[in-house]
Amino acid sequence: SDLVRLLGDYRQLGAVESGGALRLIAHESGAVELSTLYRFADPVEAEATLKIRVGDTAGLDFYQHAGRIRHGSHQSMTERVYAGWKADMLTGRTALMVAATNAEVAELCGRARADRVAAGQVEAGGVRLHDGNRAGVGDLIVTRDNNRRLRAGVRDFVKNGDGWRVVERHADGALSVQHLEHHGRV
Repeated sequence: SDLVRLLGDYRQLGAVESGGALRLIAHESGAVELSTLYRFADPVEAEATLKIRVGDTAGLDFYQHAGRIRHGSHQSMTERVYAGWKADMLTGRTALMVAATNAEVAELCGRARADRVAAGQVEAGGVRLHDGNRAGVGDLIVTRDNNRRLRAGVRDFVKNGDGWRVVERHADGALSVQHLEHHGRV
């Protein structure tokens, strides 16, 4: 017989508009839960994450004592995040910045692109994107919609949240991009 296994944690934030399927299954079907964490080498950190998972703020003590919590004004924290990203970028590392709003994301992306152009990592020209920024050869982009008509290989298509590297910019404004994981091209 066929068997379907859904894996996830209903106490974590779900995908946008997910409808809480894992929460419903966990509460209504008596789903099995794993009792041991395997993703942490430090058992104290594993215990801390379990506390945070159920809303016990004592779990934050581990991160505070380990010096992994930073604080400051919104502006100063944004600058610290950006400075960390830029330092990583300049040494060839891949880093990710996360922001709370689309406007903040657009601002950070604009700054980051300017620094990547200055570092010679991406071309100066580019196609204007929906947020006002540009994307050209070498840029990393994330698609925001599903489109089954845009095929990336035999079995895959463009999906919301996929990461791509721009490999060519065409005169008509189209971009040729390569998927960051499976390397399919669109």
